[in-house]
Amino acid sequence: MKIKGLILTAFIVLFTAIIYYRDFAVVDFSKMYLVVFAFATAAVLDYKRIIYMLCFLFPLSCGIPGNYIYPLLIVLLLIKDKEYSFNKLIFFVVVLILELLHYGFYTFEIQLAEIVGYASFLFMLSYIIADKSKDMDHAKCLTYFCIGSCILILAIIINTNLLTSQMTYVDEGIRLGNSKDLGDFQAERMMLSANANTIGYYSIAAVACLLTLQYYRKINSVLFLVLFAVAFYGGFLSISRTWALLMVFSIFAYLLLQQKDRVKGLLLVGILVIGAIIFVSQNPLILDSFTRRFTQDAANLATAGNRTVLFQAYNDFLADNPIALIFGTGAVYYGEVTQVSESTHNALQQILVSYGVIGLGIFIFAFFKSVTKYFDRKNLMAMLPLCMTILFVQSIQILNPYFLMCPVIVAFSALKMGAVQNKMLCK
Repeated sequence: MKIKGLILTAFIVLFTAIIYYRDFAVVDFSKMYLVVFAFATAAVLDYKRIIYMLCFLFPLSCGIPGNYIYPLLIVLLLIKDKEYSFNKLIFFVVVLILELLHYGFYTFEIQLAEIVGYASFLFMLSYIIADKSKDMDHAKCLTYFCIGSCILILAIIINTNLLTSQMTYVDEGIRLGNSKDLGDFQAERMMLSANANTIGYYSIAAVACLLTLQYYRKINSVLFLVLFAVAFYGGFLSISRTWALLMVFSIFAYLLLQQKDRVKGLLLVGILVIGAIIFVSQNPLILDSFTRRFTQDAANLATAGNRTVLFQAYNDFLADNPIALIFGTGAVYYGEVTQVSESTHNALQQILVSYGVIGLGIFIFAFFKSVTKYFDRKNLMAMLPLCMTILFVQSIQILNPYFLMCPVIVAFSALKMGAVQNKMLCK
């Protein structure tokens, strides 16, 4: 088993090196190299380590050929799952049927790749959350996800700095991830890229997971500080207001719930705060750019970055189309059906638009059923990643783009870790 752990570690190192070389050296090579490498590695791993591997890959989904990698890894999961149960697939099957039913009414061309991509993420959402493998180390799921998130954030920071100096884009108010505003950005190339909201989302998800791991003493303190610093820095440069509010809430919740080793918790947070203060004092433009998001552009603040306008536009569509209100439009092509200028920026509304009142009811029922299965008042800290991800997606999306489901999948691993911890303490 140690050999398989080493294989997974080697994969993470080599896979990161390959995609960094591709992105920074601007080298184009067939995406099938990544597909074959990922599949060959997963083929020799056991079930739980394939899930660890997936948790690592989730944040990198925006820069890898996921439409090929994930279906292949899903096949291996099904083959190697010794505790297979159809219960893991019920949610997937129901939602996929709802999705496919809409396609018979579309008048535009449907892309198979899009359907496969969405189905893959929907499958992983259903299957991994419902998984109850007894030997699964949920702390590793969180750790590998945090590592993948920091690899994504670092890549975007480096790529942005290759286009211009950090102070230049900060001074111009360009948010990390909006590299297109800098010009000379090859959007058509497959590379690790994400917009500012996505960076903020993965940043706060990683921070919440790290704080949870630290709370349960499941992570080395040095690794915690390194990953936390990268995740925090990336989130800060995204200049996301939602990120700022949830970051304050996360740290406050951690300090409030930290009872066993409050001194150590305060020390770690103190080190991070002092480091942040020193960094900002040396780079005042960064703080100025961040505060501008809260103090300038009254119209932007009044509409929450145009979110309220979009919210009303989608509500108007549903009001004018009662059938869509009941059954939805489908998640993959809801933009084409609604003809609203931009994507909805609210997860619950996106589910409502995609699957109607019926689908929204199914999602809410499945969510609370899954939460109550693992929730324990004695382990409130285990709820932090899920709370942060669910709150953040109310300002972006969750079903489309598809990879926004991933932090929610990992957040349930934190809940499971808390449930296992409580059983251990009770013995």
